[in-house]
Amino acid sequence: MLTEALVVTWINMCAIMLYLDPQLWIVVISSLAFATIRVLILPIGLANFKTFAAMSTFGKLLFSNTLVSMLHSMLSSLLSIIALLSSHSLNGNYVNSATIEEFLATSVSTGYFAHDLWDYVHNGLYVKSPGIILHHVVVLICYTSALTKTQSQLLRWVWCMQWITFIVARVIPHTIVTFLTYQSRDFFHQQLHFVIAFGGMVFINLLNLKLFYDVRKAWLKDFAPPVTSSLLAKAL
Repeated sequence: MLTEALVVTWINMCAIMLYLDPQLWIVVISSLAFATIRVLILPIGLANFKTFAAMSTFGKLLFSNTLVSMLHSMLSSLLSIIALLSSHSLNGNYVNSATIEEFLATSVSTGYFAHDLWDYVHNGLYVKSPGIILHHVVVLICYTSALTKTQSQLLRWVWCMQWITFIVARVIPHTIVTFLTYQSRDFFHQQLHFVIAFGGMVFINLLNLKLFYDVRKAWLKDFAPPVTSSLLAKAL
């Protein structure tokens, strides 16, 4: 049941990614390619090896998974090295832009981790290391977010909600409490207590101000002109 749910979820995610950016077909192809190697090519290619044939069913599954993992490691390492040696060099703007090589490396790895998550769950390979499931889920969330995070209406809605919650949770209540604390200064039996209370609220407001600048910086980065799509479009 869990395997079917993962497959359906991944198909829906692929559909959403392709809708947001048709160039993300690389992710789909990567996922299918690794699955084909794992399910079809390796069992046929290793069938004639006596050592492989003598393994238990679980051992065969784990060995095949390890071979696919090694293939991905070599491929992703090669793509990463090419990306580092590309025109982007080590001085590029990695926040708001990406080269074709960087885009390709991330897309290929996203497809692999989706396949590997399915393989671990479908064949019960996670029994000896259940933490691998959480690792793959976190990686997929990060990679998918990096590939699909564009200046869309959804992103604008998310940022709108973030600003609203910032104002409601950080600005309004803290401002009111600071004002009420100052207004009640005469009710403190010792002025030192007032200084501590009021000073604490001022300090919290200064932290909120710092947080505001950090959030604003992140907001500006999210809405900077994207470069990835145009680069990939020219290459294709």
